[in-house]
Amino acid sequence: MSNIYCVIDACSYIYLNQFSFTLNGKELSLYDLLKNVKGLTLKHSRTVADEIKKHASVDAKRALEIDNHVHQFPKWPLIHYDKAIFNNSISLNTNDKGEKENVAVAIDLFINKNFSIVYLSDDKKATGETGHLKEIMCAFPYYQIWSSFEAVLFLYFSSSNKSFDYTRALDSIKDLVSLIFSSKRLDLQKKKADGDISNDEFSNEIQKLRALAQKYTISYTTRIDLIRNLIAA
Repeated sequence: MSNIYCVIDACSYIYLNQFSFTLNGKELSLYDLLKNVKGLTLKHSRTVADEIKKHASVDAKRALEIDNHVHQFPKWPLIHYDKAIFNNSISLNTNDKGEKENVAVAIDLFINKNFSIVYLSDDKKATGETGHLKEIMCAFPYYQIWSSFEAVLFLYFSSSNKSFDYTRALDSIKDLVSLIFSSKRLDLQKKKADGDISNDEFSNEIQKLRALAQKYTISYTTRIDLIRNLIAA
């Protein structure tokens, strides 16, 4: 039986499947490694499952596995959470339908399982300090909010330096930083090409982006070093 339920969104699923490692003769992604951690169960809503399956890399076998992670609501139906917390906005098929459903999944899991809950999302517009779901999520302070970076830290610590070693953990952090900030850079380049920002504004934003990328790299590398010190002690 699981003692950690990890509610993952489509964005994090995609991020964690961008990179793979050869372990024991098999090609495994960060998602595969997380899924195989003993005592951890991945969950998500029906809508998030459908969003994930639209991704080009998902074949029929993977789609079935994704469906198996869909949470079934045993206490209250989803419509109850929609009415009580989200003012029936989930039923309107808004752009954040999956994120809201996953919040309901996390609450329902806690009510019925009373185990540790992790909400895994890289959508900072929803879960960040100024995210539109932050106030609702803070009303139920029983779970941690992870990004894919925290998932890497968890994998390194839970593997005890065996299958997912120090070098792989560091490389994963660097790969995630490159993936996320390259995407942000492309967004800025598009805005400049469309005339939405000037050349000076573009240069300033690029400098801020580089500084933030470096901050992420240093911060998470330091945390990996702390874990290594603990493991080695």
